[in-house]
Order: sequence, then structure tokens, then C-alpha cells
Amino acid sequence: METILGLDLSFYQKGIDWSLIEQNDIRFVYIKASEGNYYQDSEASNFAKCAGLAVIPFGFYHFAGLRNPDPKQGGIEEANFFIESLKELDNPQLPFCLDLEVNPNNFSKEQMEIFITSFMGVMVGAYDGQMIIYSYKPFLDANLLDDSDAKKFPLWIAQYVTEEEPVLPNGFESALIWQFANNYKIGNVTCDINKSDKS
Repeated sequence: METILGLDLSFYQKGIDWSLIEQNDIRFVYIKASEGNYYQDSEASNFAKCAGLAVIPFGFYHFAGLRNPDPKQGGIEEANFFIESLKELDNPQLPFCLDLEVNPNNFSKEQMEIFITSFMGVMVGAYDGQMIIYSYKPFLDANLLDDSDAKKFPLWIAQYVTEEEPVLPNGFESALIWQFANNYKIGNVTCDINKSDKS
């Protein structure tokens, strides 16, 4: 089994040198497409085109804003906003991703479950491809039910530790992708670096 490296790209990596990405043997990239129901990343289209020209597989992620106090309505709104954002972008080769990092309305675990299932329901209904979830252990442990449906989706975990393997959130058996550092340099641009096993 081969371990491959990948990058997480958003507006903050604007101007990154794609020739250096290839020189660093980056084998996949995830690109921020949208956030909440209010922000589309201005660099998403350019990053996708550059990845395509470099023949590097890419996917898109949506950062969950969770600002709507109604978790069901909010989940549906954010999924539809993500879908609208994707219409302007090149077709990805990797699964779409829901990025869960904030809880501004202090949703209960039950409310968070409603948001996630509402969001995922719209996405699965719109696309045949698989979804994944990005987050970190303390957030998921604090905000997911023990039997959460979110645990059925492949996990992309952010955990900046020196161990050989990440410590998984409760109820997750494995991680598809591990974001193991947030200070990787491509030229003068700082990136989040990830690794994944490729069988």
C-alpha cells in the first residue's frame, strides 16, 4: 500500500506555484468551494483548472457555517449553496466533502445531527458520488451523537501530532485522509498537508 500526499487549498494559497506542487510529488488536492450560504471561494475555479492541467486529482469541500438557528433549514440551504457553487467549477475526480469545524449557535448533538443529515441528504440526492467529512477529534467528540449517521461517512481528520497514526474520534474506525501538518511550504506559500493510503 502506497502513502500519497495531498494539499488543502483555498483563497489563502492564492498564487501558489503549480510547478512546485508537482516537484513536491503532491498527488491530490482538495479545494474550498464555498462556506455557509454566503461565500464562494474566488480561487476555486483557477485551482481546479490548474490541477486539471497538472493531471492531479482534485475534489471540492464546503465549510459549514451553521449560522441558521434552524438546523434542518440550514443544512438544506448550505447544501444547495454548495451545489450552486459547483455549477461554475470543473468536474472533480474525488468525493465532495463537508467541513465541520464550528458551532456558532451552540447546537445540541441532536441539532447537529439534523444539520448533517439534511445537508448530506441533499448532496446524495444531487450526486451519485460518495461524500466525506472533514473535522478534528475534539469537535466531533463534543458535537456528534454516539450513533450519528455522520460516522458512516469516510473521515478526513485534522490532527497535528508526531505519532505515526492519528487518534480517531469516538465511533470512527479509520481515516481516509489525515491532515498531519498546517505549516507545509510550497515556495513561499504555507499549506495544510495531508496523506492518504492508496492501495
